[in-house]
Amino acid sequence: NAGSRLFVLPQIAYVMNADFLSSTKFGVALFTPFGLGASWDLYDPPIGFYERGYTPPKAFPEHDWESDISITCAYIGLARKFGPLSVGIAGGPLFGSISLRKVKLYDPATADTSLYSLPVQFRYFPIDTRFDGNGVSFGINFGIKLEPLKNLSLGLSGRYYSPVKLTGDVNSAIYFPKNSVLESLADPEGKIFFQGGVLEAEGDVTTELKLPLSLGGGISYDFGDLTLAFDAELTTWSVLDQVDLDISGIGFFGDSLSDDTMVMNWRDTWKYSFGIEYRGGEKTVIRLGAYYDEGAITDSTLTPLIPDINSKVSVNVGLSYFLTDRLTFDFNYEFVRASRKNVSSFVDVDSDGEPDNMPGEYSLSVDAAGVGLSFRF
Repeated sequence: NAGSRLFVLPQIAYVMNADFLSSTKFGVALFTPFGLGASWDLYDPPIGFYERGYTPPKAFPEHDWESDISITCAYIGLARKFGPLSVGIAGGPLFGSISLRKVKLYDPATADTSLYSLPVQFRYFPIDTRFDGNGVSFGINFGIKLEPLKNLSLGLSGRYYSPVKLTGDVNSAIYFPKNSVLESLADPEGKIFFQGGVLEAEGDVTTELKLPLSLGGGISYDFGDLTLAFDAELTTWSVLDQVDLDISGIGFFGDSLSDDTMVMNWRDTWKYSFGIEYRGGEKTVIRLGAYYDEGAITDSTLTPLIPDINSKVSVNVGLSYFLTDRLTFDFNYEFVRASRKNVSSFVDVDSDGEPDNMPGEYSLSVDAAGVGLSFRF
């Protein structure tokens, strides 16, 4: 079951004429180009894992698969017009935040081969693991617009982000079953496996998160009260081949925590967008848009942590209303739906003995709304 999630993504910008240069504008902005997350209840200890009436010292989390990823940028930019050509560039620091939680299963037979014969409910012990990290990096955007004819505009744009070096911590808890009979039969070292306890471990983590380069081009034509626009954008998601987690700390049984790798193997994608803008009188502007966005994640690494399951289709409706000559109210609504996907089998991409995906039937729909105010000085 998926948990309900509400995301608030504030964005603010200020643009002004640069008095020291003709035909030039200066701007600052705070915005979130990347933001996603999910919360799922995918695992519960099996029936018989605990004896009747037993309460473990620490309850297993209700939502055991969670993600919360965001990139926020604080940019300064300049744009200048050279006749029919306009050029703009902006850049500044970006602040990355990532939180991931998932369940792994520990096989006690790796420590004691005699445990291979255990009843099925005791064969695997759940390990709840959570990673939280933050980091700072740098990004830059550019844009070029050419107006070869009075009503025709051609555009080219791009976005680049340097890799984000993240530092944070990892917290894990392993949950043992409670069975008095098996506890009495176990040797002294093995009794802990059946006492219903919880062992916890924590450590420090460093990693580097690569972000994709985006390049796009578009065309628009102004018919007077009506403007039509089309653009296409390539995003190089294939830079996310894997994320290596360097972990230091003490494990459950006094050993050192081992490094981990998140296998991604994402692919580059194209996004195609079409839009219409209608200026209905002096105070109202109505916008309608749609796009098709290819899916970046392959079946071999798809899990519920990143809810970008497949190619997506979106429909957008927007409205701008001029409250005064200087103040404008903006509203937009977006509906997104992804093609249903069925992943039928586990895949171990890096041959480490653990699957890198999660089989299941995936579906996705998103409703998003935004409001804004613009003031002209």
